[in-house]
Amino acid sequence: MSEFAYDTMQVCLNGDCINASYRHDPQGNKAFCRDCGERTITNCTTCNMSLKGDLLDLPTCTKCPVPLFCEACGMTYPWQIARGASAIEDFACRA
Repeated sequence: MSEFAYDTMQVCLNGDCINASYRHDPQGNKAFCRDCGERTITNCTTCNMSLKGDLLDLPTCTKCPVPLFCEACGMTYPWQIARGASAIEDFACRA
């Protein structure tokens, strides 16, 4: 069975998908998110593994699913950590 080849995904630190085809559609790349202004990344901040984007040789998805954890090292991505902290803060304020 052959392995699928994936492009790299670009995501802002708040979890907004910027470009699911970072290498093959470079005109869509942005240094900062157009929605929230946060810096963008293409690699895990812990192990430096590329974020898995679109399958190569297929049309780019319009609504790419942003991963929550790194497939290589299992660490939580920054946007998931921020969401968890926000949920804890909301819970504490209601208690």
